[in-house]
Amino acid sequence: MKKFLSMSLLALTTSVFAADTTSSEWELFKNNVSPSMVWGEDSIMLIPKANTLGRGHLYLSTTMLDSGKIQNDRLFLTTNTAMLSTSDDVELGYSRRVFVWDNFDYTNIKMDSFHLKARVFHLTDNYIPQIAVGVNLVSLAANNFNKQKDYLYNPYVVTTIRAPLGTEKAVLTITAMAEKVMNEGQSSEPKFGGGVDFKIFNHLYLLGEIVGVNKDGKNGVVNTGAKLKFGWVSLGAGMFNIARNTIIKDDNSDGTKNKRYWMANISLDIPFDKLFKGDSK
Repeated sequence: MKKFLSMSLLALTTSVFAADTTSSEWELFKNNVSPSMVWGEDSIMLIPKANTLGRGHLYLSTTMLDSGKIQNDRLFLTTNTAMLSTSDDVELGYSRRVFVWDNFDYTNIKMDSFHLKARVFHLTDNYIPQIAVGVNLVSLAANNFNKQKDYLYNPYVVTTIRAPLGTEKAVLTITAMAEKVMNEGQSSEPKFGGGVDFKIFNHLYLLGEIVGVNKDGKNGVVNTGAKLKFGWVSLGAGMFNIARNTIIKDDNSDGTKNKRYWMANISLDIPFDKLFKGDSK
C-alpha cells in the first residue's frame, strides 16, 4: 500500500506538467504541496496572500484534507506547518505531510517541504495592492532532497488588496496568484487562482477561492470555508471542489459525479514581538 500511494503521488505530480492537465488534477496536486497556513490572515485557504502575519509571529498550523477512498478505506492528508515571520515582509516555514487512514493509523509516507514568502511591494496596508513572491520546495519520495528528480519547486507571485468597509470590524480582502511547477528542468503550464476573504468583528472569517485556472481562463476548482478566531487560536472548516462542472475521481467513483471533499484547519499564532514589547513596559 505504501508503494501504491507513493506511485499515485508521483503520477499526480507528473500529470501537472502535461498541457492537458485538468483542474481537478491541479487541485489535488495543490493539496499536496501547499503548507498549512492561517486561513484569512496570511492565506485564503490553499492560496497564500501577499501579506505576512507580522514581525516576530510564530505559528503552528494543521490542515486535514479528505482524500477520498482507496480499496474502500478513507484516507486523509494531514499537513503540519511551523512558520516564522522574520520581518514584516518575510515568512519562512517547514511542513510535514502524513497520510492517515480513517482508523488513525499512519501510512508511513512522510513528505517534507520548505517555504519562503517575501513581500516585495508594500506602500500601505489598505486599498493599494501588495505584492509578494514565494516558493515551496517539496519532496516527492522518501523525503530525499539529494536527487533533483525527488523534489520540485512551486514558485508563485501573489497580489493582495485589503479594503476595510468603513471600519476595521468589516474587512474585505481580494487576492490573485500565478504559479507553476518546476522539476528537473521541466516547467508546467502557468496556473492562476484567486479569491476573497471577509473578516467580521475580528472573530469570523468567510472564505472563497478558485484554484487551477489555465491561461485561457478556463477550468478551476472552487473552495469555500469559514473560520472562527479566539485570541491566538483559529478553527476553520471548508469544502473543496464545490463547482458542479468539475469532477474529481476516487476508486469508488464512475466519473459521473462531482466529488466534494471537506477540509479542517487549526492554527496557533504566537505574537512573540508583541509579548516582548508588553514585557518591556
